[in-house]
Amino acid sequence: MYLVRAYLTVNNLPAADTQALILINSPDTPNNIKSSAESLLETAALKQQEAGRSYKQNIALALGVDAKVSPELAFTYQ
Repeated sequence: MYLVRAYLTVNNLPAADTQALILINSPDTPNNIKSSAESLLETAALKQQEAGRSYKQNIALALGVDAKVSPELAFTYQ
C-alpha cells in the first residue's frame, strides 16, 4: 500500500497501477486493503487522464495552434 502511494507521489503511474492491481487481485489481501488499493488505482487513472490532457495542450502550444484562427488544425493536433 505504501509503495502504491509512493509511486503516485513521484508520478510513476504505471508502477502505481501495477502494485495496486497486485494488491487487488491477491486472494490473501484483506478487503479493507483491497478497497484502499482500488481508490488509489482510481486516483492513478485520474492523474493519467490529466497528464494526457496536459500533453495535448502542450503540443498545441508548441505548434502555435489556435482553435479560433484555424479550428481544422486544432482538431488535428488534439
